[in-house]
Amino acid sequence: MLHHLTIKDVFRQYLLFLLLSFFLFNGLSLNAENCLTVAEGAPKKRPALQWVSLFDGKTLKGWKKTNFGGEGEVNVKKGEVIMDLGNDLTGIHTDRKLPKINYEVELESKRIEGNDFFCGLTFPVKKKSCSLILGGWGGTTVGLSSIDGADASENNTTQYHKFENKKWYKIRLRITEASIKVWLDEKIIIEQEIKGRKLSIRPEVDPSLPFGIACFQTTAGLKNIRIRKLTKKEIEKSKIVKKKTSPQKTTVPPTND
Repeated sequence: MLHHLTIKDVFRQYLLFLLLSFFLFNGLSLNAENCLTVAEGAPKKRPALQWVSLFDGKTLKGWKKTNFGGEGEVNVKKGEVIMDLGNDLTGIHTDRKLPKINYEVELESKRIEGNDFFCGLTFPVKKKSCSLILGGWGGTTVGLSSIDGADASENNTTQYHKFENKKWYKIRLRITEASIKVWLDEKIIIEQEIKGRKLSIRPEVDPSLPFGIACFQTTAGLKNIRIRKLTKKEIEKSKIVKKKTSPQKTTVPPTND
């Protein structure tokens, strides 16, 4: 049976309602602010691979045609950089501010016509420089120029590969304090320790500095050129030097008969 509420009862219930509302509202606000603070203060997860494209696929923006003397034409066609056959070298280089150590470069290259190197990638190693040569000395030699004064054809990175004209090859290069590693079509082909070794480049590719790509008496194509800094984990891992293996020689080097 219902009973009549007095004014005093109604007032008491009203006060109780106000108190509950106050604590409920402030509690939710505090939680929301705390959540927001945590969300804003939490470090943003960055992707492991922070690739930066060096070629837009349309123009040579950021690049310069390298003045070797006797170089061929350089143009962009169908998303590719085409470096025409020169007498002897043709190439491009960039003065952009790029990493000098603990970084990785990736690109695709092909020999369109000719029989010598279609990718001579000159890159910095701190204050020094080195070049990766693909398809030199008659079309098959691969190696780094130069290690302790010995170029790509005569040091312990020297190896021989058969390259097909008009076929794209994926190249990846990793430079750290400990070593230079090279992948060709996802397979490691060079893992060179550099601590205590003298790195240099051949004088004819000096115009490629600080970062450039050239071909020798060959028409070559380039695409998908990009670069990224290595993560701390990758840098630490690179300090673990694997046991050296003899250079891989997949074809017989050319002979002078």
